[in-house]
Amino acid sequence: MFLNVIDHQATLPGSDFNLEKSLSAIRKFLNELYQGKPVTEIIHNIAPEHIEHLQCVESQMAMIAVVSQIVNDKYTNQFITEFLQQHTCESLMNTIGTNIFVEVLKNTPLKKDEVMNLFKPLDFEPVCVKEKITSILCLALQVNTTKVENALSVTA
Repeated sequence: MFLNVIDHQATLPGSDFNLEKSLSAIRKFLNELYQGKPVTEIIHNIAPEHIEHLQCVESQMAMIAVVSQIVNDKYTNQFITEFLQQHTCESLMNTIGTNIFVEVLKNTPLKKDEVMNLFKPLDFEPVCVKEKITSILCLALQVNTTKVENALSVTA
C-alpha cells in the first residue's frame, strides 16, 4: 500500500506531515501578510518549525488549490507558468504555492478568515497533492520545451 492512514489522514510514506501544524503555519503567515509585512520579513521572522510546515509540499499544493478557488484554473495555470519562467527548479515545490498565493491575495478583497475558510483537508491529501504536482510538472515541461525551441530558432 502506498499510503499510510493515521487518524483518518492520509500521508505519504516517510512524511511527517501534520494538517493542524500546516494550517497553523499558514494562518500565522496570513496574519503577518494582512498586517502589510513584506514576505521576506515574514519568512525571516517565522520560527523554523512554522517554515517547515509552511513550505512542505502539502501546504504549497493546498495554497494553489485555494488560489484556484479565488481565481479560476486558467489564471492559476497562468500564474504557475509565469512563476516557472522566472524561477529555477531548485526548491520549486517548496515556494511555488506561497508565491502564487501572495500574488493573488494582493488583488483580492477577501479577508484573512475568508481565505483560511477556503482551505480544505482534502487539498492536503496525497492524491490531491500528486495531482497538483503533476499539473505543475506538465506546465514546467511546456515552459522548458518552449525555451529550448526559442533558443534553437535563435541559433538557426
